[in-house]
Amino acid sequence: MNAEPVINLCVDLKNGVINEKKAMSRVFELLYSRKAFFGLKNLDDDEMNDFLLYIFESLKKSFYTFDIKKSSFLTYIQNIVRLNYKSWIRINSRMNSIQRYILHHSKNEYLEENSDPLVFTENMSSYNEKSSERPCLDNFQLLAVALKSSYFLTPNHIMKLSQRTGYTEDYIWKLKNNVDDFMKENYIKNETRIEKVNKSYFYRQRALEALSKLPNNHPYYAKVYRTFIFHDTNWKNRRKNIRYRTVIPVNSYLARLLNVSEAVIIRAVAKAKKISEAGSKKM
Repeated sequence: MNAEPVINLCVDLKNGVINEKKAMSRVFELLYSRKAFFGLKNLDDDEMNDFLLYIFESLKKSFYTFDIKKSSFLTYIQNIVRLNYKSWIRINSRMNSIQRYILHHSKNEYLEENSDPLVFTENMSSYNEKSSERPCLDNFQLLAVALKSSYFLTPNHIMKLSQRTGYTEDYIWKLKNNVDDFMKENYIKNETRIEKVNKSYFYRQRALEALSKLPNNHPYYAKVYRTFIFHDTNWKNRRKNIRYRTVIPVNSYLARLLNVSEAVIIRAVAKAKKISEAGSKKM
């Protein structure tokens, strides 16, 4: 893109010849077409979109802070881009962006939609044992069910489980560590799958945000839209492959660990499911 039309953007915007959105569109076109001039030649398309989102507000303000007596508008934009690029490299790298997304958005993303396995909850430990109409877990069964869900156990769960059952926290931690060591490879595979889903969602949202900043007739709109569709499809497909049952130890292993027959573990899990289902119907 020729830089000449950009030089008069501030004047055109001030005189109402174009609106702010159109002015931003022209600046973006210039940045995409002359990456080397702005020091952005090493950015791929994903990184470029990420950086433009980062610098969006600064570019918008430039229309109103530019002083024609000090420099040309093109030089002014170049300085803004180069200064912001240094900051972006330092504090807003791609991996940090992904990690921040994971920390803020992944906590409930899959637990709500992938509830295949029976997960130990505090409701099980406080279940009304006096009711003769409902099944209840004895202390050993509660321990077995908790270990079945070892992947999800937190220190708070273990503390309350100890108080409820009488087993020491050290003993429960020891059993949990045995289960986790046994399931380690499965845990790693599952975390890898979740990380891929999170990354797909991050790229999907970033492309969606970029689309919201571009008018439909922008020369890069179609390309960004295709990027969004690609990551949206990836995200949906990968979500289907997340199944937490893959991190649940088999009954035969728990039976060996607790030195009981497999039938004992099966009965404990079946009873826990009845409690869970009864609680769901009541809510």
